[in-house]
Amino acid sequence: EAGDVVRLVGEVERHHGELQIETEDLDVLTGSEASAVHERREAEVTERATPDDETLLVQDTAVDVVHDDLVEAATEIRRAIIQSRPVIVRHTADVEGYVGGAAIERAVLPLVRAEHTASDAEYHYVDRRPLDDGFYTLDDATKDVTSMLQAADRHDEKHPLFVLVGTGSTRESTDGLGLLAQYDAPTVALDGGYADGEAADAAGVLVSPTQHGEDTVSTGVLATHLAGIVNGEVRDDLAHLPAVPFWADTPDVYAELAAEAGYDRDTVENVREALALEAFYQAYEDKREIVIDLLWDESHTGLVGHVGEQFREKLGTEFETAEPHLDARDVAGDVTIEVLDVDQYTHRYDFPPVALLLDALFRERADGAYILVGADSDELRVRSTGDVDVRAVGETLTADLPEAGVVPRGAQDGRIEFLSGARDAVVDAAVEALAEQFD
Repeated sequence: EAGDVVRLVGEVERHHGELQIETEDLDVLTGSEASAVHERREAEVTERATPDDETLLVQDTAVDVVHDDLVEAATEIRRAIIQSRPVIVRHTADVEGYVGGAAIERAVLPLVRAEHTASDAEYHYVDRRPLDDGFYTLDDATKDVTSMLQAADRHDEKHPLFVLVGTGSTRESTDGLGLLAQYDAPTVALDGGYADGEAADAAGVLVSPTQHGEDTVSTGVLATHLAGIVNGEVRDDLAHLPAVPFWADTPDVYAELAAEAGYDRDTVENVREALALEAFYQAYEDKREIVIDLLWDESHTGLVGHVGEQFREKLGTEFETAEPHLDARDVAGDVTIEVLDVDQYTHRYDFPPVALLLDALFRERADGAYILVGADSDELRVRSTGDVDVRAVGETLTADLPEAGVVPRGAQDGRIEFLSGARDAVVDAAVEALAEQFD
């Protein structure tokens, strides 16, 4: 039966050019004999799955703390490929997510092609699926499990390895990860942002600097280093990617790495902006081919410039629309707090998305002690030059406004959800709490 361990004795022959064994004797092995075969096979798989080059693309002390975790994650990805297990990359639909997801895809595709002779193997064994939200929710997991079970039933495919990029490190993802665990689907979560203790054991492998007590790191940077460990042969292709996610203050080590690869600062900026625009449209699609053109095809520099110009025009228009409507609040202390009513003073369903607009406003206006709050009908986001814990603020509001339905989402850099009818009270209380917490 399938899964049995057997010993065949016979004569090896060639028939129509193919090797075969003319079997004389067949025994099903059990007990210690079967265990020895399983152990030997597992040792062979582990040896093949272990990365050939475990070094980082370039030395970075901020990434060193998770080096062993990156190697463990890379080993799990390589193991999945060897075991004919599909690799599903789930990432946030923003520049960080697309850079990280595309880097891992770039590393995995050649290994899949080498492992499987079928011409369409890369479409069966690798899939990259952007997320609707910044969390891997039960809704996302239900979609994935449904697809997984259908593939197993129709095509006898093994349950995939799910690689979560920019998500999976906070309690909002534990239900989704728990559903995958019920079906023994292995998981790797890689997130440079804040992680919380509740999610530490939810994924099979968690790569998070904050779990080691260190500062946050760009998720795109982490994922690019991971991709280089997964497949050393694509390292040159990845050299410019770590510089792409930084909207400001690109670390010199990554700017220099990109320049050495032929991507100067202006080119990297164009790539970043073009990718941000394309990430917004058809956000649930992987857009594999156009992402490849934007990130790697040098013959498409005109494409990058064209899309990047569209980004600047659309962002500039929305910026000019929103900025005059920033509401400065009077608070105690030296901190300046401004609030943007997202519902009233932005085109909610057009580009740019709220998070990207707030980032642009914050970069332009941040000076000294400054906090920017973006509030729509039932959600609040915060940008700050100081150290504030948005989740802690949300937990304070939950206690102070028990009828407002306040729910903090994410970790320290998360957001706050509430009932739309309590919007004004929540925003006012949040402004006061942020001013008190600002450090």
